[in-house]
Amino acid sequence: MGSKPTRRRGTHATTRRWVSLSLWCLLLGLPAIVQATDTAGHRTVADVLDQRVALLTRELGLDARQQAEVRRILLQQKAEVSQAWSDESRPAPLRIEASRAIGARTAERIRTLLNDQQRDKYIKPQPALAGGAQPTGKVESWITAVGNR
Repeated sequence: MGSKPTRRRGTHATTRRWVSLSLWCLLLGLPAIVQATDTAGHRTVADVLDQRVALLTRELGLDARQQAEVRRILLQQKAEVSQAWSDESRPAPLRIEASRAIGARTAERIRTLLNDQQRDKYIKPQPALAGGAQPTGKVESWITAVGNR
């Protein structure tokens, strides 16, 4: 009984998808990407930030100046997201929208620091919804907006 030969289909496309997914997770600060912990078992802001900058540096080949700017942008993103979520007068769907908008602005700020080769590897801008529609936090309106593209 012989083993089947392995086929490598779409290796380049798969790698690009993983890089894109990793970068989106990085921007959103998802814990699956960052595993640094302090002595009490909690991730520290510095550890998370260092790992996010290190991932971008590894994936995009950032130089020292770009790393410093990315660090500053990510700190600004953290402050903006914290501020958005601390406003309990706003319902959660609006806070989620604010977080997404902050993430998109952060990605655009980082994109402006990159050269053409780095930009090709980085997250592509998300297409705008049809008719300038904005997400409202309601599934029905999102489905309608996406369906109208």
